[in-house]
Amino acid sequence: MRLSALSFFIPLVTFLLTGPVMATKLIQSSALLTCMANSQFTASSFDVTFYPDNKTVNFDITAISTISGNVTANIEVIAYGITIINRNVNPCDISSLKQLCPISAGHFDISSSLQLSSDIVNGIPGIAFTIPDLDGVVRVTVFNEGETSNPIACVEATLTNGKTVQTKYASWGIAAVIVLGLLTSGIISIMGHQSASSHISSNTLSLFVYFQSVAIVSMMAVNRLPPMAAAWAQNFQWTMGLMRLGFMQDIFNWYVQSTGGTATNILPNKNIISIEVQKRDLTGIVPSLGNYVSDHVRRGIARNMYRSMETQMNTYLPTAQRLVLRAAAAAANTTTNDPVTGDEKDPNIAAKTLVLRGMERVAYLANIELSSLFLTGLTFFVVLGIFCVLAIAIVKGVIELLAKTGSIHPDKFASFRQGWLGISKGVLFRLVLVGFPQLSVLCLWQLTERDSPATVVLGILVYLLVLLVLGFAAFKVITIARRSLAEYKNPAYILFSDQSVLDRLGFLYIQFRATAYYFIVPLLAYTLWKACFIAFGQPSGKAQAVGVFLGELGFLVGIAWMKPYMDKTTNGFNIAIAAINFINSIFFLFFSQLFGQPPAVGSIMAVVFFVLNAAFSLILLIMIIVSCVWAIMSKNPDTRYQPMRDDRESFMKDNTGIEKKRGTELDALGVTARDGYEEGQRASVYDSEEASPSEYASKTSLPYSSTNEEAFPQARLSRKGDRPANPFGDSYENNYSSSSLDLGAGGHFPQNTTYRGYYPADESPQSSAWPQGRTQRF
Repeated sequence: MRLSALSFFIPLVTFLLTGPVMATKLIQSSALLTCMANSQFTASSFDVTFYPDNKTVNFDITAISTISGNVTANIEVIAYGITIINRNVNPCDISSLKQLCPISAGHFDISSSLQLSSDIVNGIPGIAFTIPDLDGVVRVTVFNEGETSNPIACVEATLTNGKTVQTKYASWGIAAVIVLGLLTSGIISIMGHQSASSHISSNTLSLFVYFQSVAIVSMMAVNRLPPMAAAWAQNFQWTMGLMRLGFMQDIFNWYVQSTGGTATNILPNKNIISIEVQKRDLTGIVPSLGNYVSDHVRRGIARNMYRSMETQMNTYLPTAQRLVLRAAAAAANTTTNDPVTGDEKDPNIAAKTLVLRGMERVAYLANIELSSLFLTGLTFFVVLGIFCVLAIAIVKGVIELLAKTGSIHPDKFASFRQGWLGISKGVLFRLVLVGFPQLSVLCLWQLTERDSPATVVLGILVYLLVLLVLGFAAFKVITIARRSLAEYKNPAYILFSDQSVLDRLGFLYIQFRATAYYFIVPLLAYTLWKACFIAFGQPSGKAQAVGVFLGELGFLVGIAWMKPYMDKTTNGFNIAIAAINFINSIFFLFFSQLFGQPPAVGSIMAVVFFVLNAAFSLILLIMIIVSCVWAIMSKNPDTRYQPMRDDRESFMKDNTGIEKKRGTELDALGVTARDGYEEGQRASVYDSEEASPSEYASKTSLPYSSTNEEAFPQARLSRKGDRPANPFGDSYENNYSSSSLDLGAGGHFPQNTTYRGYYPADESPQSSAWPQGRTQRF
């Protein structure tokens, strides 16, 4: 049954993600690079396409060769680290290659087609034409005729079938679901359904953080990140603010140059620069090369491995001019034997292969200039903050306009209209928390990249500001919770009854159970740990992989043991996300070649990485969509969620202005506590003024109604000699008296009537556990 479901799911996801590019079966390559030192054959233009339906290979090659005479070639086709074809070819035996028999030194162009035999075509697995982001390489090693031990040239071409799991449809669809979840949460919160709002908001943000984690882990500079894994992770780079806008890239380049930096110019010149977006270790694939290829060359070259994933740009220079530039750069670099560089600012870059790893690889695949990566992410974060504030202001204006025109009741959304500034601050605080992983990675990485002095200073100031804001907010939450715990034996009381605290700081604790109010500190520490390894560990992919693995392991064990989130469902949701993040870190241990495994292992694990994360993402997205639809269609979406054990709803202010039915004495306590203040006033956590019993009783009275009597008759209790158990404690019991007192004149409780947990100051027993000398103001 499981095998059947998996066999159905994989083709379905592949079709949904690659459907727009599934028209024709083909295998093609648009890059040909040398894979040995002093190769006597180099190509400046290479375009080869194989169509299996008619068994035809069309090729268009422009190259320079110093080879003369008859030669033979060994052709290897390697897919997912496994050699599937290995043949020796003599150009003199192929009619369409007669011009290469014998080959002459110099510049030549070949534009022709070749008909392959049926046995060769049948030897190519059918999956090579359907699986997206094909991890395939064709390597041609050339020998003088009659020799097989001393190669005179080696070229390598990366293969693609035109299909990829990196698609804008996935990115935009995922972003739309997350926006839907946040909007739904905000709307139903304004309508007064706090429980449903808290659950949807928490799960939506957890989903966003999961996608952000996938984007961050793909920034590790591992030894080799297979195409499918890199393409899938690229779908989530928008969560890091890495989105290309042409005019913004021009502004960023100008800013870097005008502030004393050097802007890179890789993207406009990628047609004359050999670029590999990762390292490929060839030692295990072709051991024979180890006898005559130096170590740094043995890793191979794979220019534009993801050519199918990026937008094709116009050719800035004609072919002849490109060849002249390459020749001139090569002549200027005769004293340098290393053809590989990781420095995008190398003056001799045109004669070398630029290796892009980690964050530079991510920038290149996102079509963002390397020196603009930091500014791109930071700018989108700032723009999003401005947009959120404007959106809240617009909503406030619309509601006020509707209230003045009589379209809605004047008391509708009263809480939002009165506290919209505090809500705006809370939204900005939450944005800072969500953007903390993004800013941690980019700002810390900028300290090592140093695009310009101004960008370094900007990164330091922004990150210090973010740390200060989050640190201060976390300190305030812990301080308030401890005060609530000391005064009311429950940390939830002030955290959820004080609307100003909830609006401004609720983002730090509302997703956790009340007793885990402090968990924001371990969460920030975990984020900072991972960001430091990503930002500072770019020179060593293995160190990054081990550090991230340890961080994910610690976080998974921590939340599985503590279960800090608000209820069982939310805990399960976040534990599942942490488990997937931990599994992803294991995958990247293998991608870093920490264990020295064969190349096939990494290629196969990339497929598993894609299937696992795609399936998990689909499940989470469906859960969020179902929750949002239920909240929108239901009259009372709170009924879908069980009451939380910390009874936070009983302390929250009713935003609707409509009396809800309350069934517990804690709810009655919450009502009494809130009604103890005049309309429009907020309870202050710093309010310590004394009040007389009669004055306090007048503020804490409840109107008589049949609803109150039916909902919580236990609120009207006869006085017992002993103080009842604290309702906030674990020893809470329903040991109420069977008798009750009638309400006094005016429908108010008589002065000697109390319910559990509240005692007027002048009648509190001296042995009470409550603080002495203070009026108990809930």
